[in-house]
Amino acid sequence: MAADPTEAAKTLYDYACGDAAKIAEIQAAYNSAVSSGLLTKGGTGDITSATKNGVTYQKTIGLSETQRITAMRIALAGLAANTRPSSRTLARFS
Repeated sequence: MAADPTEAAKTLYDYACGDAAKIAEIQAAYNSAVSSGLLTKGGTGDITSATKNGVTYQKTIGLSETQRITAMRIALAGLAANTRPSSRTLARFS
């Protein structure tokens, strides 16, 4: 089972909170991932298993590229709002 983008976003938030250089690093990685992935046909596809000439290759994936982009987007939104990402919601009535 793949990792949870919200958990990855929490890690990114903790890593960059209060550090403009690290926030810029995440923003640059996000821009690069979207540009080379989502804006490119087939750019977010991952090969996880392949065989050629009797040689087999297999890779375990923690986050797919789309989940990685989502994690960075969630982390950047949290950093902009100065609020740590959470998987919990709180309903309020006014």
